[in-house]
Amino acid sequence: MIHKLATELATKTKVKPGLNIHGLPHSLGKELYDLGLEREARKAVMAHESDAASKVYERDGDRSKQADMAVRALNRQHLRIGDEGT
Repeated sequence: MIHKLATELATKTKVKPGLNIHGLPHSLGKELYDLGLEREARKAVMAHESDAASKVYERDGDRSKQADMAVRALNRQHLRIGDEGT
Protein backbone atom coordinates (compact mmCIF):
# COMPACT_ATOMS: atom_id res chain seq x y z
CA MET A 1 0.00 0.00 0.00
CA ILE A 2 2.75 2.49 0.93
CA HIS A 3 4.79 1.48 -2.12
CA LYS A 4 1.76 2.06 -4.36
CA LEU A 5 1.16 5.50 -2.85
CA ALA A 6 4.82 6.44 -3.22
CA THR A 7 4.80 5.30 -6.84
CA GLU A 8 1.68 7.33 -7.59
CA LEU A 9 3.14 10.44 -5.94
CA ALA A 10 6.38 10.03 -7.88
CA THR A 11 4.43 9.64 -11.14
CA LYS A 12 2.65 12.92 -10.38
CA THR A 13 6.08 14.47 -9.51
CA LYS A 14 4.88 15.21 -5.99
CA VAL A 15 7.88 13.35 -4.53
CA LYS A 16 11.19 12.12 -5.88
CA PRO A 17 11.21 8.60 -7.31
CA GLY A 18 12.38 5.95 -4.85
CA LEU A 19 10.52 7.25 -1.79
CA ASN A 20 10.23 4.55 0.85
CA ILE A 21 9.43 4.19 4.54
CA HIS A 22 13.10 4.32 5.49
CA GLY A 23 13.54 7.63 3.70
CA LEU A 24 10.72 9.42 5.49
CA PRO A 25 12.58 10.06 8.78
CA HIS A 26 15.60 11.22 6.80
CA SER A 27 13.45 13.67 4.87
CA LEU A 28 11.90 14.98 8.07
CA GLY A 29 15.25 15.28 9.84
CA LYS A 30 16.76 17.15 6.91
CA GLU A 31 13.77 19.49 6.67
CA LEU A 32 13.95 20.29 10.39
CA TYR A 33 17.67 21.00 10.05
CA ASP A 34 17.11 23.19 6.98
CA LEU A 35 14.44 25.15 8.89
CA GLY A 36 17.09 26.04 11.45
CA LEU A 37 15.69 24.16 14.43
CA GLU A 38 18.19 23.64 17.21
CA ARG A 39 19.36 20.09 17.75
CA GLU A 40 17.39 19.74 21.01
CA ALA A 41 14.16 20.68 19.21
CA ARG A 42 14.89 18.25 16.39
CA LYS A 43 15.63 15.50 18.92
CA ALA A 44 12.28 16.13 20.59
CA VAL A 45 10.32 16.05 17.33
CA MET A 46 12.02 12.88 16.14
CA ALA A 47 12.08 11.22 19.58
CA HIS A 48 15.86 10.90 19.62
CA GLU A 49 17.65 10.55 22.91
CA SER A 50 21.19 11.08 21.64
CA ASP A 51 22.91 13.82 19.68
CA ALA A 52 24.44 11.16 17.45
CA ALA A 53 21.04 10.18 16.08
CA SER A 54 20.24 13.80 15.20
CA LYS A 55 23.64 14.46 13.66
CA VAL A 56 22.93 11.87 10.97
CA TYR A 57 20.40 14.23 9.40
CA GLU A 58 22.73 17.23 9.53
CA ARG A 59 25.02 15.60 6.97
CA ASP A 60 22.30 15.80 4.32
CA GLY A 61 21.10 19.25 5.33
CA ASP A 62 21.67 22.45 3.41
CA ARG A 63 24.56 24.15 5.17
CA SER A 64 24.16 27.29 3.07
CA LYS A 65 20.66 27.76 4.52
CA GLN A 66 22.11 27.37 8.00
CA ALA A 67 24.81 29.94 7.23
CA ASP A 68 22.26 32.40 5.81
CA MET A 69 20.08 32.07 8.93
CA ALA A 70 23.09 32.65 11.17
CA VAL A 71 24.08 35.80 9.29
CA ARG A 72 20.50 37.13 9.43
CA ALA A 73 20.38 36.45 13.18
CA LEU A 74 23.66 38.30 13.67
CA ASN A 75 22.39 41.23 11.61
CA ARG A 76 19.20 41.41 13.70
CA GLN A 77 21.26 41.33 16.88
CA HIS A 78 23.55 44.11 15.67
CA LEU A 79 20.58 46.24 14.60
CA ARG A 80 19.06 45.87 18.07
CA ILE A 81 22.35 46.83 19.71
CA GLY A 82 22.60 49.87 17.39
CA ASP A 83 19.04 50.93 18.26
CA GLU A 84 19.81 50.82 21.99
CA GLY A 85 22.58 53.36 21.56
CA THR A 86 20.27 56.02 20.09
